[in-house]
Amino acid sequence: MSGPSGMTAIGAPSTQPYTEEILKALNIDRSNPRRLQEVPAEALFDAREKAIAAARMDGSRPMIDGRHFPAAPMTPEGLAVHADIPLLLGTVDTESTSFLASDLRNFSVTADQVRARIKDEFAMDDAAAQALMDAYQQAEPGRTPADVLIGIASDSLFRAPIIRGADAKADARQAPVHLYNVAWHAPVDGGIYRAPHTIDIPLAFGNTAASAALTGTGPEQVEVSRNVLSSFVAFARTGNPNNDRVPEWPAYETATRPTMSFDVQCQIVPDLRGGDRVAIGTLQTRSNSGPLHTYR
Repeated sequence: MSGPSGMTAIGAPSTQPYTEEILKALNIDRSNPRRLQEVPAEALFDAREKAIAAARMDGSRPMIDGRHFPAAPMTPEGLAVHADIPLLLGTVDTESTSFLASDLRNFSVTADQVRARIKDEFAMDDAAAQALMDAYQQAEPGRTPADVLIGIASDSLFRAPIIRGADAKADARQAPVHLYNVAWHAPVDGGIYRAPHTIDIPLAFGNTAASAALTGTGPEQVEVSRNVLSSFVAFARTGNPNNDRVPEWPAYETATRPTMSFDVQCQIVPDLRGGDRVAIGTLQTRSNSGPLHTYR
């Protein structure tokens, strides 16, 4: 459920710059890493933000260490561990609005501001940043600069890694994988957050009444929740999410990329937002609190 870190697990050497920066921020010598256990949580969080900014990456993620984490889950070595186990995975429509909500000015940014953030996040020049923005605009004409920002931030951090994971599992052809996207947009605060990161949690657990601050209240929430919950329960029981509340849900494969779009009325969408998928390519965000999400 919107969990890309396991899809992009990397080895410790790749995060060495981040490690050095966080130790520097905490004034800890790398020969005495046990001092990290004595650092108060607030100081550790502050050091993490400084390290992300300095190293231009977020190294606080699962690491391949050859012992506790022997391989990235979607590499050939990792796939072998769960070769015969079905997989259900997916995202929500606008993952990044959860982070952009820290400053509501993010929802009325200009094209120049979006371009500057893209350049900073992905180390691009003006031409490359504009080309990425143009591709998103062409994929869905009528998008505002904020819509483009939301799309790029959501895709780079969440959707692109999830799709790469689905691709790898499907191509291994040993167990089925089913892909979903929560398309339903919550009416909270006039609907500004749309379908933010974590909105699928109360939907999947059937407790939207206790999560009104995130989902709002009304009959739609209950219907969407029943659709998601029924599919998750069916998958937990049988390894197949099909049930009588949703249309026929085929296993994911890379030729047509069928995706269940969870809404009041669900539908299967082939290659959901395929133009965006192609545009984001191999770009990967460096953090979930970096330049794309910070107003300036």
